[in-house]
Amino acid sequence: METRNPWLKLKEEARDIQTPTRVLRKQAGLLDDATGGVIRGHVDSAGNDGTATTVLEFSAVVPTLNNYEVVLFKVRHPVTQYPATLVPNWGGKRRPTECKDGEELEAAVVDYCTAPDLQKIVASLFAQAHQALE
Repeated sequence: METRNPWLKLKEEARDIQTPTRVLRKQAGLLDDATGGVIRGHVDSAGNDGTATTVLEFSAVVPTLNNYEVVLFKVRHPVTQYPATLVPNWGGKRRPTECKDGEELEAAVVDYCTAPDLQKIVASLFAQAHQALE
């Protein structure tokens, strides 16, 4: 009797998953590009919370200010990646947003990052970084 391999389509199926880490790294690159590297987007895995839930932190890092770092938001997700939850660190009225897939997560990140409170924080970091270079 021939043994069936249940893993034959694994690579194909995995290729289609837009992981939360990938979504956040893409946004980190966009922040880097928008500021010419003056502010760097950084994605860090804060580990899991003991329930197989991964916690990712998205930070703005300013190299010219001794790598000053501000965690802008977190994303929590299970081992299956979704649903993922964006947890805001700023803007007291903002509630966590649950996202069923990568497309929803990307939209939630863009929505949160364009909020006036968050834009003010990043603009302030940008100004401080430029003044530090003078």
